[in-house]
Amino acid sequence: MLKMIEDEISKIVNEEKTIYVLKGFDSIIKRINLKCEHIFDLGIIKDLMNIFYVDDEAFMKDNFIKLSSKNIYWCLYEEIIYVEKKNLYGLVQASGYKIKIIDIGCFDYYYPGIQSENLKNIIKKFEEETTQSNMLQKIYTSMEIRNGNLVISYNKFENEISEMFVKLIRRYSEYYENKKLDIVKETELFDNSTSEEFIQVFNEILDGKYNTIKFIQIEGKDEKYIKKFLFILNYMGINIIEEKRKKRDVVPDLYNVYLEVLKRKNSEYNFRKIPMYKDPFNSNEMEDVDQSIIIDTIYQNILRAQNNESFKDIFVTAPTGAGKSILFQIPAIVAAEKNELLTIVISPLIGLMKDQVNNIKVLTNCAATINSEFTPIEKEKIIEDIKEKKISILYISPETLLSNADIETFIGDRQIGLLVVDEAHTVSTWGKNFRPDYWYLGDYLDKLRHKTKHIFPIATFTATATISNGTEDMYHDIVESLNLTCDTFFGAIKRNDISFNIYNHLKDRAYKEEKDEIVIKRIRDYSENYNEKTLVYFPTIKSLNNIASNFSDNEVAIYHGKMDKIDKDEALEDIRKGNKNIILATKAFGMGIDIEDIKNVYHFAPTGNLADYVQEIGRAARKPGMKGIASTDFYKEDFRYINKLEGMSQITVYNIIGVLMKILYKYKTGNRRNFLVSTDEFAHVFQATNDDEIENKLKATIIAIKRDFKSMSNYVPLVFKPRSMFTKGLFFISDSKMPIIEQYGWKKYLELKYDRKQLEKMDVSDVKTKYTGDLYVFDFKQCWLEHYNGKYDGLTFGNFKRKFYLGELPQIDRTCFSDRTLLKLSAKLNDFGDVEIKAIQWLNVIKSVLDDMKMSNKHYNSNEIAELIIKKGINNSKTKVNNLIEPLLSLLISYDFNYTAGKYKFCDYNSKTNRYHIVSAYYDRTINHIKNSIENMLKSCKDNNETILVINTNKDDNKKMRSDPILIAAQILELLDLTSYTFERGNSLEFFVRVNSEETIQKVLDNHSYKSRTLTTIQKLHYDSVCYMTYFFTQLKNDDERWQFIEDYFLGQIESKYDIEDATLNIKKMDKQIEEIKSENNKYIKQTIDEVKLYELYSEDQNETLKLYIYESEIEELRKIGHNKISPEAPVGQSLKRGKQGEDFSINGFNYLIMKIDNYELKNEIKVD
Repeated sequence: MLKMIEDEISKIVNEEKTIYVLKGFDSIIKRINLKCEHIFDLGIIKDLMNIFYVDDEAFMKDNFIKLSSKNIYWCLYEEIIYVEKKNLYGLVQASGYKIKIIDIGCFDYYYPGIQSENLKNIIKKFEEETTQSNMLQKIYTSMEIRNGNLVISYNKFENEISEMFVKLIRRYSEYYENKKLDIVKETELFDNSTSEEFIQVFNEILDGKYNTIKFIQIEGKDEKYIKKFLFILNYMGINIIEEKRKKRDVVPDLYNVYLEVLKRKNSEYNFRKIPMYKDPFNSNEMEDVDQSIIIDTIYQNILRAQNNESFKDIFVTAPTGAGKSILFQIPAIVAAEKNELLTIVISPLIGLMKDQVNNIKVLTNCAATINSEFTPIEKEKIIEDIKEKKISILYISPETLLSNADIETFIGDRQIGLLVVDEAHTVSTWGKNFRPDYWYLGDYLDKLRHKTKHIFPIATFTATATISNGTEDMYHDIVESLNLTCDTFFGAIKRNDISFNIYNHLKDRAYKEEKDEIVIKRIRDYSENYNEKTLVYFPTIKSLNNIASNFSDNEVAIYHGKMDKIDKDEALEDIRKGNKNIILATKAFGMGIDIEDIKNVYHFAPTGNLADYVQEIGRAARKPGMKGIASTDFYKEDFRYINKLEGMSQITVYNIIGVLMKILYKYKTGNRRNFLVSTDEFAHVFQATNDDEIENKLKATIIAIKRDFKSMSNYVPLVFKPRSMFTKGLFFISDSKMPIIEQYGWKKYLELKYDRKQLEKMDVSDVKTKYTGDLYVFDFKQCWLEHYNGKYDGLTFGNFKRKFYLGELPQIDRTCFSDRTLLKLSAKLNDFGDVEIKAIQWLNVIKSVLDDMKMSNKHYNSNEIAELIIKKGINNSKTKVNNLIEPLLSLLISYDFNYTAGKYKFCDYNSKTNRYHIVSAYYDRTINHIKNSIENMLKSCKDNNETILVINTNKDDNKKMRSDPILIAAQILELLDLTSYTFERGNSLEFFVRVNSEETIQKVLDNHSYKSRTLTTIQKLHYDSVCYMTYFFTQLKNDDERWQFIEDYFLGQIESKYDIEDATLNIKKMDKQIEEIKSENNKYIKQTIDEVKLYELYSEDQNETLKLYIYESEIEELRKIGHNKISPEAPVGQSLKRGKQGEDFSINGFNYLIMKIDNYELKNEIKVD
């Protein structure tokens, strides 16, 4: 094999004055002979650590003498990056040498690295979090040891262009040549094996361990890099045998072991058959799979992992009633009793964990949970029991696991045998929309499995998961997020015990009025005429409360996420006991709630996508032998609630650009690759009201950034990791309070930051005060450690800090510590004098634009506001200004300088239409106050370009702190790209950042038309969901058709079986029709496009916007009847549809009408002032 690689390289290496750069050859470079000379030799082939001992002067002298010749040279990809990072690549270009990059061609993103004896030291050096990055960090994006092999990913050679690449093998084939082998040495690979597994097999083949690969198809994936990998190995003499996964059987000796555990629950119990899809990635064919097979598959992979053999993770979807819990509980119990191994179960809800621990007690006493409701003493007792092997199954939340960087704090020296992610759909749905920590769970588990002694399979369980080649693909989303290589079991989706009652409606009058009326009537009918338990789902708390107001407390129960736990428990108890038969609920009524005798599930409107809908109707008929009914009164307008839900947590392109700008600016001004940032420093990027919201949005944005870069170039130019909670606080301590602190023995934890004279210079408060104290940094961590076993015994570090800030620590006077915030401001212009001039110009223009908006009394979107700003003299690109509008107006709107709870609010924002409406002239006061704040901030430092300011911080009122005029002014100055700021207040979560490539990030920032692929995918997912749901509710006639559609949806077969056009494609098709009409009849086009236009009609009473096609000549008639809130829509698709007056249709979930003003229905929609 190595000889063939040498021969292929020799065919390529033939051009004079060329340097051939070898990428991906690290693990074999010691074993091959190359005919040309090695240039830029760093000595890393012998030992990677040699990269730190290069004599740069000698390196430059020796290598650049060589470039004066016309020879042919080779070097490693690492070595050309080194040359570039040392700013020497210009000399290579000046010498006239060409660069050709030979990629080995059989790897995707990860490559085998140079094998060295001191790999652990190399990894330790790479993972240093010092302020200055070392050369390993500049060359590699990642370095890890996997199964004894070094696995790497490269930083990018910035001067790289596509023309430089040459293929090692210049021909590929779909077929593999059968090799004649005397002795067959075989190993297995799967179509869902990871890149690291391919690297391991590659290295083992080089070592002569194998000469045959049995390639087993599980998912039917058609990955190009897998085909290339197999073909290249086949071309070089390795036999490839393709086959499909064979049917699994239980190891005979273990069947009775599993059964004995099951019979502890009930001696009459036996394993049941679960209907499963034979090959869910390719067909709907079913087979019955015994529960014991899934149990055995999990346990066998536990044993393989412990024996350092190749093992698989397990992905299971099991319908309600399939006994999902025992599928992982039995192998966990057997692993504990036979092998003394620990199982960790990740569960999203405290209630779910408690129920699982209670239910497993009939099988074993070795299960427990740790959650936020436990006291520190209770937690310590469980941790001690784990270490002593009394507890071997531990249920915890992902947040609890992630908050403990060192797993040994939980488990001591116990060996993990299995990790279970229960309710795994939360990794996909909650991770994207509500709980970003789920996204970081995969990285944590990956590190745990490959950088510690723990080797274990991950088993994921969920009731439902979609498979798709498109965007709506929960299965691959979960697999990718958790870094799994899966053996899969997909349970049946159809349920023959639930039927549908779908009533389709076309509205006759105002949608909201008609919808509410019919839903109230339907619920009253359930209440008065049926003695059946009924669950009614609502998409929002507002819509729930609106309907609930029509019923007495005795008629219905209410359940939503904002209720107190006591009230929620009472509502559930009323339904369980039959005190009430109807419960009105949001999506909060879900996991962990098990009421088996619900007969009806009724939807006010869809709450999410079709997967959400199926999970929700699955609450019906959980009792064996019972029949359930899923009902709804469907209007096309119902999708406005999904649109609204989507906007609640949507990350915008501006968020991505804003985060990248902040990171790159800190990198440039600090002149270091490794640094820390706090969540406060991104406050201007997100329209958030508290620290938690900023933190979650920041984490979600970083995820979007990583995915964008990965999809664009398979290269991520930055590392971004949340750090543990802050350990130091920033406080002003007066002279009168210092003796009290000395009495506590706490003075030793204080470090002077600034004395009183310095503080007086830095103070920018409206009212100047004479300082009678100094500013200190207080070391929380050291104080807690030294008092943990004494005065504050039993308090965790988090609880210690919380009680400190709340003033609940016994015998400690909280008023001794006055919170302060340091604001460091850096000018991006010559000095702060220039900054002030430019800022005042901006604010004057904004005030003038708001004046115009108020005078017109129209609703404006950000694009229209940006046009007004540019017309008034702001010389910036429209895209750049457009990106500023939302965060800038959000800051101005939220600015409450007298803390008057919104009394002086000047603007309304409609999230459904993304439009702003000026309702008062209070913006004048706001802008003048911000001008004064800017002038006050900068008056003492106009000739400087950097300053530090001190601001009073009220820790008890986060909202007031966020409305501080100086902080708001600082955020506005950064938004306008005039300054950059950093906060230091001692109580913000910090993130570690490493910038691998400034150039790659800068290219995104320079692209003013940048579009996030991740956000586009999420948007398309939403459009697809609307299309699928519309088809489901309107086009299907009976239960069989509906359940078949649901099955096809979950198996990713919708597009191949149904004529469902993507909403965005509809618009393009209609645009094309307009062009065709124009070519046929120009006169007709004048009538349809010039006179009939799309308008928005805003009804303030109903807080909703209608989109209407009306004749331009009718606009005056609308104004005459008193409705002035009309504005033209953007020109795209103005004549999307030709139709009759009064016709009603829907695109993208929005309702459209074609009407004239004399239409009775339209007049009823318009509310006359």
